[in-house]
Amino acid sequence: MLCDVDPKLQYESAVYFRRVLAADKNPPLDAILQIGTVIPALSSFLTRFELPKLQLEAAWSITNIACGEARHIQALLACNVIPLFSSLIAQTTFSNIKEQSLWALSNMSSEETACQLICHQTSPHLLPLILHEIGVLCHCPDPAHQPEVFEPRHLSENDNPSLSIMRHVTFICGNVIKQKPLISPYLYRCIFFAFADLLQSPVRFSRLL
Repeated sequence: MLCDVDPKLQYESAVYFRRVLAADKNPPLDAILQIGTVIPALSSFLTRFELPKLQLEAAWSITNIACGEARHIQALLACNVIPLFSSLIAQTTFSNIKEQSLWALSNMSSEETACQLICHQTSPHLLPLILHEIGVLCHCPDPAHQPEVFEPRHLSENDNPSLSIMRHVTFICGNVIKQKPLISPYLYRCIFFAFADLLQSPVRFSRLL
């Protein structure tokens, strides 16, 4: 039913797979890979901005798949989920969808190839989008049009991110530092600015503990 054209059946199927994948013991990740159509269908649902509930269920299922081993994450990467999540975070107005997307990226970032793709994803640039969710403004300048680089700064309007968003972003950034992908010194500076921003805010730091 995932491949059905009926949005109602697509949603019901996405809910079914989310529940199956949320099993506490031995979720059937290998069986999902063997079916072959589940991950491509779930990935395509991330683009359905007219159906935010479907997007949420798809992101939730992908988050559960990303809890698996490297081969499960590689199957997700083969369906281009990194650029799909980048567009989703940039465009959605629903906080729960952003939060679930960050959770999925957090799970995937422990795998080396996924971490590199997160760091190198452009159009839109993913790392600045991730940092923006905890109130850190930075950008990746286009040398041809915007050669200036401004220092990362704190955004007061994003001063109260949820605890889960702070944890997901912290975990993603921690994996970037651990994996040491080849990215610009500026982006590393933005990440360390984000860490310092979290540590220097007593309210934020206490919520992370």
